[in-house]
Amino acid sequence: MALSFSRFKSVSSKSWINIKYVRPVEFDDAVEIKVDVLKYSGAVIEFSYEFYNRMKDEICVKATSKHCFIQNGRPTSLKKFLPESDSAMRKLLENKGE
Repeated sequence: MALSFSRFKSVSSKSWINIKYVRPVEFDDAVEIKVDVLKYSGAVIEFSYEFYNRMKDEICVKATSKHCFIQNGRPTSLKKFLPESDSAMRKLLENKGE
């Protein structure tokens, strides 16, 4: 799913990040980053990340991030300012559960 970040100009985000470094990465290594949506409530979205070293066939980093959408200093629902993105996010999670 693609989201246009220019549409988020009027909204900020409070973020929390958790990172677990597993293995080092060197400059010549090819790294693939896999991103997944773990949870979505409308006002809060949580992602997981896995950094995979394709050269050494190993996971280098595991991470999660949680973001709260804020407008005018208060938490707000994505549905209020980007209803099409809210709908797409809910559909993505619904399809994951099947």
